[in-house]
Formats: sequence, structure tokens, C-alpha cells
Amino acid sequence: MNSIGCELEVLVLKGSEPLTRTEFLRIIEEELKGEILRDPCTNDIVGTRLENNVTLKTDTTSMIWEFSFPPVTNTKSLINQIYKVRELISELGLQLYPSGYYPNPGIKWYIRNASPRGHYRLLHWYGYSHWKIASMASTQIWLEVPVNALPRTLSLINAISPSILEKFANSECCSWKEYRVELWRQFAITSWATVPETWLPKVFRSWKDILDYLFSGRLQETSMCKDLSGYSLNELASMLMESSGQVLARSFDMSLSTASSREIIEGMQRWIFNPAIPRWWSSRNIPNEWLTEYLRGNTEPFVESLERTFIEVRFLPTLATTPEKLHDVIETLVQVLDAGRDVEVDLNIEPIIKHEYLEAAKGIKPKSSNRILEKLTKR
Repeated sequence: MNSIGCELEVLVLKGSEPLTRTEFLRIIEEELKGEILRDPCTNDIVGTRLENNVTLKTDTTSMIWEFSFPPVTNTKSLINQIYKVRELISELGLQLYPSGYYPNPGIKWYIRNASPRGHYRLLHWYGYSHWKIASMASTQIWLEVPVNALPRTLSLINAISPSILEKFANSECCSWKEYRVELWRQFAITSWATVPETWLPKVFRSWKDILDYLFSGRLQETSMCKDLSGYSLNELASMLMESSGQVLARSFDMSLSTASSREIIEGMQRWIFNPAIPRWWSSRNIPNEWLTEYLRGNTEPFVESLERTFIEVRFLPTLATTPEKLHDVIETLVQVLDAGRDVEVDLNIEPIIKHEYLEAAKGIKPKSSNRILEKLTKR
């Protein structure tokens, strides 16, 4: 099997209160004493490197700890590492909040304890009311897949997302079984979003479908917190061709900067938030005409610039507190990946899947999604 990575988010309390940034910095500098990790844009401290190359960073606020585990080839090894970080949190005298959403502590608390990441400063500039979801955490699993197989595999995982949601979610927020769906729904109503229904399942039949979806909203940032929102696609394509792959951009602090083709392609991964989304590592040799060719209907230069491709599965709430469930989810996803190569599945059901995803978040069994999952895991 190909590699599996994991980003485990947990909500951390000291006593009964959310962990503050002051306490987070004290723990990083005085207790963990590992390699300090800084935000590439602000240069402020955001985390540390632990043993076995596991990294710990704060996500939106100091109470959200995100552990990133290096890719492995077996589920047991990954789960063992997750148990170790859970033990570490306990040894530090901290507590895990048992749900994936802590009651919103308010904008004043958020301002005092926000993680100093340039990415989030740009989000505020774009109009996201990000503080409203600043105490929300989940688990993201990265599954490596061949570049040409990614659109179909991505669609299969999105198609089974209602079933995974209904089976494994256990939130107590808003009377919804899955807190994240309801909070994203509220967030999308009140805050600018990249594309309509950006957080619902989506079916893709080709890389062109994926890029069309990525580019259907407003341009956003590059991988290094540089803003591109002032460009149209045609303007950006022309500038890439005329300037050897370097374009003018606005930095997160509103100063002028430059962005490369590689930074743009890496940054595009941030632009969508479906239950399962495409991820990639890009080559350093990216043709300047990749965007011009896409506008002509040719996605080959873009696809050929990708060195490795992954699918990030984002719809796994509260599994941080139940590693056994995480093991079951990963094994299910691996089965789907294996079966997806040769099992025929009707994917002309996107409206049904979107509806079932919302229903599954309330605990209602998703019939169509369940049929797809049974077909893919019945061996």
C-alpha cells in the first residue's frame, strides 16, 4: 500500500479553561525544549519538533494543537504514535476536551490567543469571520495515490463521506451528530467563501474538473502567505508567461512581494474545503505556461508538474480521543482505495450525496452512500 499520513488536531485545556498562548509558549520553551518551529511569514513561534519527527503546532488558536505525523505504510505504527502524543499531553498536566468543538470563547479571547500565522491574517483580509470557528478541531488523514488515479479516488471518498460521517461522528454541538458540518454551514452563510458549497462532497471526473472547481472562486494566496486576489485568471496567466514564473503579490502584512509558479501551485491547495480534497507536492521545474494551457483546456503541464499526490480526508471529528476508531476509519479508506481501481461505481449522484452528507451529520443513515461503501468494501 502507499503511504498514510495524519494531522491530528486536539482541543487542549489547562484545568477547565482553554490553553492560553502565554502558557503554550512556556510549555514549548521550558518543558518540551525541542527544535522551535516558526511561521514562515510572521517568524513567530508556532510549535516544536518532537521525537520521531512528529511536529506540534498550534492551529487557529493556542488551544488547538495539531500533531503532524510523518507518512508510514501501516496503520498500527501510526496509531502507536498517536497514543504517545496523548500520553505526552497528560504528562504536561493538560486535558483533552472530549469533543471536537469547544464553546466559542469569543472574539476578545481569540485576539489574545490567536496563532500568529500569516495565513490567518490573510483570511481576515479576505473577509472570513475566522474567530467564529476558532475552537474547532478534527483529524485529517493523508492518503497517497497515483496522480492519474486521484480524481476518481477523490470522488469515491467524497461519495462515501456521508457513511463515514454517520458511522464515526459523535459530537454534542448544536444537536448535530457532526459539529463541523453545522458550524461550516453557519460560517459559509455569514462569511465570504471561495466557491459555493465549498464544504460539501464533490464529484470530479478529471483533473480539469478539479482545476475548474479550484478556479471557480476568487484567487487567494500562495503557499507563503502572499495575496493574489487582485488578479483575474487571464491576468495571472499573462504575468507568469511574461515574467519567467514570478508575479507581483501582496504579502500578509500588505507590503509588495513576488510569488513564483511553484508557490502559486502549492498555495492552491488551500482554496477548497470539501470532506476529501486534493493535495500534492510539486516539482521545482514548473513550466511557466501551465496556467495559459489550462485556460486553453489543457491540464497536462499542471499535472506533469506534480511529484506526488495525496487525498486529504477532513471529515473525521473527535477521533483524537478514540484512536481505535481512527484505526477503523483508515482501514476502511484503504479498502476503498484498493477496490476503486476495478469496481464500477455510479458517481452521477452528487446532489444526493450532498443531501445525505447534511442528513448524516444529524445522525440519519445515508442510503446511497452506504450502498457505495458496501460495494467497495465487500471482498
